[in-house]
Amino acid sequence: MVKIIPNQNVKVDYFDNQLKSKDGQLQSNISPYTQIVLINGQPFSSTLTNRNLVVVYCPVTKKCPCQNYPL
Repeated sequence: MVKIIPNQNVKVDYFDNQLKSKDGQLQSNISPYTQIVLINGQPFSSTLTNRNLVVVYCPVTKKCPCQNYPL
């Protein structure tokens, strides 16, 4: 579960080696400022690719797949 916050979206899906969701609707772009944490708030330092992820983001484009910068 996630808290509903205006202007934020949440995607739970499998992300491949290019951080594209399994359904092809979302492509994540990770910046040096992106917070990557475990469910308990601890920093996550392993690779994000080829995993099930919960991505909280603001959409920044209308092309498909949606390009985003996770919050």
